[in-house]
Amino acid sequence: MDTTTGWLVVAFLAATAHALYSPSDDVIELTSSNFQQKVIQSGDVWLVEFYAPWCGHCKNLVPEWKKAATALKGVAKVGAVDMTAHQSVGGPYNVRGFPTIKVFGLNKDKPEDYNGARSAQALVDSALQQVQKVVKARLSGKGGKSGGSGGSGGQGSGGSKPGNKDDVIELTDSNFEDQVLNSDDLWLVEFFAPWCGHCKRLEPEWASAATELKGKVKLGALDATVHTVMASRYQIQGFPTIKVFAAGKKDGDATDYQGGRTASDIVAYALDAHAENIPPPEVVEVVGSEVMKACAEKQLCVVSFLPHILDTGASGRNQYLEQLRMMGEKYKKKVWGWVWAEAGAQSALEEALGIGGFGYPAMAAVNSRKMKYATLKGSFSETGINEFLRELSVGRGSTAPVKGAALPEAQTIEPWDGQDGQFGTVAAHPRGESGTPYAEPIPGAAGHIPGECRVTSTSSPADVPAQRLRVRRKVGALSAPSPPFLAPITEWTEQNYNRNITVLQEGESPQAKLLTDGLTPRDDRRAPAGRLSISVGPPSPPLPSRCRRSYGKEIAL
Repeated sequence: MDTTTGWLVVAFLAATAHALYSPSDDVIELTSSNFQQKVIQSGDVWLVEFYAPWCGHCKNLVPEWKKAATALKGVAKVGAVDMTAHQSVGGPYNVRGFPTIKVFGLNKDKPEDYNGARSAQALVDSALQQVQKVVKARLSGKGGKSGGSGGSGGQGSGGSKPGNKDDVIELTDSNFEDQVLNSDDLWLVEFFAPWCGHCKRLEPEWASAATELKGKVKLGALDATVHTVMASRYQIQGFPTIKVFAAGKKDGDATDYQGGRTASDIVAYALDAHAENIPPPEVVEVVGSEVMKACAEKQLCVVSFLPHILDTGASGRNQYLEQLRMMGEKYKKKVWGWVWAEAGAQSALEEALGIGGFGYPAMAAVNSRKMKYATLKGSFSETGINEFLRELSVGRGSTAPVKGAALPEAQTIEPWDGQDGQFGTVAAHPRGESGTPYAEPIPGAAGHIPGECRVTSTSSPADVPAQRLRVRRKVGALSAPSPPFLAPITEWTEQNYNRNITVLQEGESPQAKLLTDGLTPRDDRRAPAGRLSISVGPPSPPLPSRCRRSYGKEIAL
């Protein structure tokens, strides 16, 4: 995630806004400088709101939040963090939208999400439940993780979740180069001395972080009083000193770790550094249901609909794909899914996401968990896409429910071969003769209609590959540009018919044989990207994406 850029915009928008709470309120203002001391190191139960001054929902919450704070005085604490000014506070807690409410109870390093009603009564009830949990834990002798200054009981500064010491890799002069410098992993290495009090307090936090980061980031520890070669190489002067060794090929250099000393601080830093080194997401063509299912498992699935290959050619399409890859790289920390489809190839998906009214290329971002989506209203450019995704990343932007409350099954199609679109002619054959080809593309011939499948017989009862013809059409000024040899085709139908379409003779223009008598007008917005798709198939419900028997012709929009 491009947090710096995103939050600069948010900070700018909030520059003229006023904080939602004042010192006279019972709501305690929390900042990056006092959050650890007031919340994490305290023994109190806390309700914490992460908000932005410009957020309408946050403003609506203010009176109820103040009522709850007053009602809970002396029982639990109620605080608020202005995320436009103190972004780092919310980072470890995955704050993505506003307002976000967290309950810091028995285990301060693992706050609970509050998903109840936004009323003072509901907030107070939630806080009292947490207070009861803390009291019962203390009575049973299991308390003590709600706070602590960092020395007693070996709990460190926040009472972190116990970790496994074995997850901290013991480093020595003899194994350091092989374990750390010759690996591609991201490493955080603690140089310690056994007699050092700060090192002893760090030990449980370091173990807890190592356990939580297992499989992603490696944490090691080196006794600098014994293994002096490495301690000298990295100029260790005090204890503990933590060095960071970046992922990938290493040249022996390291940087100093400057973050906090709690497990949550260490984990947040390590995950952020790990995300910097993950590869950018692949932008995958939607060629079947499995692609969309994989994308839907992500927090957000970014779906792009690119113009038909006949409109852009391979070079134009590759430019669009490169643009999407650049955006994927920029937002890779979000671990979103990125897919694309050709205009009209996944028409059900387009309809579910409200695509079609803005032309192509088009983009939608889908939250499959909530079955809501947002569409790109601006330009399909680096600036337009970045602004669209940045708004989504901070919880802004208008959304709409997915039509039908579920994503449709994606049609199974052949993937793009990376080449320009090919035109071909259609040859005419006597119709109805048993075993005689009715229509088939002539490879390499000059013509106007590209054939994607092939009809081999008109009378055989067996399933045979069918032919799907794409005919470019234009309807007034709304259509995409068409070659001069195409006359306007203004009427079409979804019903099966056998008499109104005649196969082209080689070299003839489409308008000479595309007969429109008896066809009914349809709303132009239903036709994808200025194209009329004609498929060969049986009179049963059309399945444009599959090859079917050759019994007649159907139009599929």
